[in-house]
Amino acid sequence: MSKQLTLNKSTFVQKFLLPVSKLADNVSLIPKENILCAVCASQDGSIVLLATLKLEENLSDCSRLNLPDVKKFVRLLDCVEEEKIKVSLLDNHIKYQTPQFKFNYFLLEDIYMQKCPVNPDKINQLTYDSEFTLTNNKFNEILKGSSIATDSDKLYFYTKEDGVYAELNDFERQNINNITYLVTEDFQGEPIKNALPLNLENIRLLAGLRVDSFRVKINNSLKVTLFEFKDEDVCVKFIISALVK
Repeated sequence: MSKQLTLNKSTFVQKFLLPVSKLADNVSLIPKENILCAVCASQDGSIVLLATLKLEENLSDCSRLNLPDVKKFVRLLDCVEEEKIKVSLLDNHIKYQTPQFKFNYFLLEDIYMQKCPVNPDKINQLTYDSEFTLTNNKFNEILKGSSIATDSDKLYFYTKEDGVYAELNDFERQNINNITYLVTEDFQGEPIKNALPLNLENIRLLAGLRVDSFRVKINNSLKVTLFEFKDEDVCVKFIISALVK
């Protein structure tokens, strides 16, 4: 028995699958009524990603879709010319067919998928002490600066005089090149007094995502920083744990 699924190609590929592909080679897409959900984590557990996509159809009676190779599936969908595409979900594969182009993409069985230990509900229940908006232009400036301040592999966010600053530095070392940017003069919640050290390699995973801005939220007790972007149909959350030092 097959189920039809209608997708906006740009939204599905660029905003939903592409962020997932930066963190996971394979992933389970879990249908919950009219929501498609993906959750995955880096091998060391320092990054957790939760992505949700609103659908036109209700897929509550469908099984999870286990993609064996997310990047390959993204490249396959890039071959589709139509912006609005309809695929058929069958027992063990996804089928797409038009007079111009067709494919069958086979899925993995549940027993071959390593389950992510993180519960999506717990991610959504997290509360945060401070939050602010980081524009994509400012984010790209910071990444550009990281190629100059090469002595540092850490990024710190903190507040000072009602502004939020991002500093490329290593507070555990002395006499190293460092760069500081004013991110925004508006934030909500508590001032960020104890800056959490974030691994720059983890931050670079956000590069290339087609978003206007990230909503950055910080939980001081758990020492995690959330980078979130969303629109009408998609919500993606990168939860990055701070380094020990």
